[in-house]
Amino acid sequence: MKKIKFALAFLLALALYSCVDTEERIVINADESGTYSLTIDMGKLIELANQMMPDSARSGKPKEKKDSIIYFKSFIDTAQNLTAEEKALYRNGYLHIDMDEANNKMKVEMGCPFKNNNQLTQVKNNFLKVADKLKLFDKTKDNSFNDMADNSGDSEKGLNDKTINPIGNNSTFTAVPGKITNVINVTDEMKKNMANDSTLAMMQQMTMMRGETTYRTVIVLPKSAKLAEGPGKMLSADGKTVTFSFSLTDMMETPEKASYKIEY
Repeated sequence: MKKIKFALAFLLALALYSCVDTEERIVINADESGTYSLTIDMGKLIELANQMMPDSARSGKPKEKKDSIIYFKSFIDTAQNLTAEEKALYRNGYLHIDMDEANNKMKVEMGCPFKNNNQLTQVKNNFLKVADKLKLFDKTKDNSFNDMADNSGDSEKGLNDKTINPIGNNSTFTAVPGKITNVINVTDEMKKNMANDSTLAMMQQMTMMRGETTYRTVIVLPKSAKLAEGPGKMLSADGKTVTFSFSLTDMMETPEKASYKIEY
């Protein structure tokens, strides 16, 4: 039984590092306000874990189902590790967990509104760091997420830039009126670290079992885009919704191609 529990804990730990689908969405209104959200779909990881579980353990294990949402404002005032600026900026943030093991469903959605382009830049660049400081997954009382953090082997527990997007720490995102850019800063040190990163190697091995990991950025503009450049670009019929997408393999082989630029 201990071996079974260890194997399941190991698979859950991989979920943070090999999310099946990650979608980042930015919605910008005409007055520059809007919302930023990040959705992580780990359904295929749940399916894989169920498949690898022995029949005896599967039949005796109750299928978990939960739909939990927590709001940053419930905890942000008492957070001693946040600045006054961070408290004001992320007060209306939220975390939503929708899990249904019987139907191989597990989605995590996090988001926060912003009032202008400067706030958008700050929200996107620091959202996961603030969520981790607030220890939001502990507050959901969802032991599966605690197990993933505890067994991940990473000194930084919880969700962070590396677990969501391995090249996130090497990107520079900026938003100003009429222009959005995200530049991947590729250096020799970055390439060396990626080549020697055991976590990335693990993620690549996982793709052989459950398919390619995909990353998608969707940006909804207040008017049609004049220019849109980036990986896997797709434009809506009215030109207001721009979608970029790339895979883990793309990220490993040509990380610089994950950069994007929009003018509107």
